[in-house]
Amino acid sequence: MSSNLIYYSQFNQDKIIDRLLRGKRSGYFIDIGAHDGISFSTSYFFEKYRNYNGSCFEANTLVFRQLEKNRNATCINAAISEEDCRNSIRIPDGDTRANPRRCFEGPVDAAAARIDGVHIARQGGHEYT
Repeated sequence: MSSNLIYYSQFNQDKIIDRLLRGKRSGYFIDIGAHDGISFSTSYFFEKYRNYNGSCFEANTLVFRQLEKNRNATCINAAISEEDCRNSIRIPDGDTRANPRRCFEGPVDAAAARIDGVHIARQGGHEYT
């Protein structure tokens, strides 16, 4: 693995996963809560340096526009939630234009992402695995 690589995640999750996968190339990721696609992104490194493809989900429509500009992955303006997201998602600034277009509901860990089967907990007291 090259030492001139740039990692983007908040707590080096992408660096840790890259080491666990031993620099594996051409994989697939799912990024839930992708934000703008670069800031604190766990998946951007894999798309940029390891030729991965995947899906980026972002509920905030205003941030989603930037995500689409920043990423080559499939970008989906949708929320993922265990409950009815149309009633449970609250965008911090209260801008109704930021509400997600779609909601996917079911038993999911909405604060997690997967890169080639490796679970990455991203928020709220979850452990990184």
